[in-house]
Amino acid sequence: MKLNYSDFIAGGLATTGACLFSNPIEVVKIRMQLQGELQRTKGITGPYKNPIQALKIIMEKEGIRGIQKGLTSACGYQFVMNGVRLGTYSIFVQLYISMQQKKTTTELSSNKLSKKETMKNFLIKFFAGSMAGVIGGVTASPLYLVKTRMQSKSTVFPIGAQHDYKSTIHGLKEIYKNEGRSIGALYNGSRAASLRLGCGSAIQLSTYDTSKDIILTLFPSVKQESMYLHLGSSLISGIAVTTGMNPLDVVATRIYNQKMSPSGKGLLYSGPIDCLIKTFKAEGIRGLYKGWTGHYLRIAPHCVLTFVFLEQIRYLFQSFKK
Repeated sequence: MKLNYSDFIAGGLATTGACLFSNPIEVVKIRMQLQGELQRTKGITGPYKNPIQALKIIMEKEGIRGIQKGLTSACGYQFVMNGVRLGTYSIFVQLYISMQQKKTTTELSSNKLSKKETMKNFLIKFFAGSMAGVIGGVTASPLYLVKTRMQSKSTVFPIGAQHDYKSTIHGLKEIYKNEGRSIGALYNGSRAASLRLGCGSAIQLSTYDTSKDIILTLFPSVKQESMYLHLGSSLISGIAVTTGMNPLDVVATRIYNQKMSPSGKGLLYSGPIDCLIKTFKAEGIRGLYKGWTGHYLRIAPHCVLTFVFLEQIRYLFQSFKK
């Protein structure tokens, strides 16, 4: 099987483009997931009541720089993580296809699959998406660490641990210097990232591809390159991934944002399982689903833009090869 580097580049470019539009709501989501951390109180505690109100208040108090905090590290994270994730996912799927002696790529992706074959392909794509998510998440973990800390920083409404980084590079240097003086310090939280992206990527990539197959089956007149096909599949995928991934997303946000000792140990959580248990005990199931609306408002447009950009970039690459 020939390694297709264009899948890595296309994946990185597509999600970086999407990030330019989705970053403001990502800032909102991060802060809503951190407010009321481990507090045994009912209802919403803190200045942010809902994503729209939060977006408005951050814009009013902190301006455009506040609502676009961490944009450079966010774009860098999206390019590295999704370039690796989407490129690796494509390799896994193509490898599976190449192992099928009696099925061609066209047959596996067409609308002529039986229910049994459809389920089998879904499970393969689910597993491939999970593995690709873990690989991409660990690879880009240092950038996600800086991104989360920069986006949580606020001089108006300080919520959670506050970290003062002037830039992505400055953040990486500060983490290295103050949290263990090792490369491992930059990967604090990577276990949470593995769980978060392993779950989220498995759901996102498998449901997106499967949604496309279902739509093509129900509406034979829809073309593979149709914008409506990508839009519908992305919206379905967004609902599924937000619901399945939100508890692990809350855990990842809190693990990455917590203060660390000079030796590199978390002062609040020892790891993702510890964070999950403490959050559930203190805040219940609602605590694990904090920021769900903001998460969906961020991930749905991000999914749509990512897959729309991805399909168009792939089409552009293919046109150059002809």
